[in-house]
Amino acid sequence: MKQVLIAAIFITCMVSPAYCHRLDIAYSLDGNELVIEAWMGRDEPTAGAEVTLLSEDGEVIHQDKMDEQGIYRAALPQQSPFNIRVFAGRGHQNELQVTQDDLTALRASSQEASLENGDAAHVHSAANSTYAGSTAQNQLGQPVKIIIGFIFITSLMAAWFAYRADQRLRAIEKRLDHFES
Repeated sequence: MKQVLIAAIFITCMVSPAYCHRLDIAYSLDGNELVIEAWMGRDEPTAGAEVTLLSEDGEVIHQDKMDEQGIYRAALPQQSPFNIRVFAGRGHQNELQVTQDDLTALRASSQEASLENGDAAHVHSAANSTYAGSTAQNQLGQPVKIIIGFIFITSLMAAWFAYRADQRLRAIEKRLDHFES
């Protein structure tokens, strides 16, 4: 029993890594300017995080740092698809791919919003932006991951107990066969 408990604790530590908070990325357009926003946890901005725009081949298109609000603005890269990578230190890194279809859809929604508001440019804010892509929408929630890990560990323990019970039953059967003969 002690061995099973130790094995379960070991597997638990390996299966479910500890995340204090996740780094999320979103982007929008302001005219021909790409606006990237990154945050951790509950809307905690990633001031000073390193932003890298990468080509499809992994070549660096542009690299800079986010401002104190966790926002970065740059000219929209001519090539697509491209990736947005944000590194906020201490292992907090995330990457998001931006395709031509994403940009086309975002431009259309930006134009609709500016026509409705009568503005010439799309105003970016976390409250009213339409994001073509956001890592917050694409990731499985942490509670679901914990439940999946718990189910996995429970099934391993059940298999282990069934194996041990089978071994004990066979040993008892051998003893009974020995007494009968």
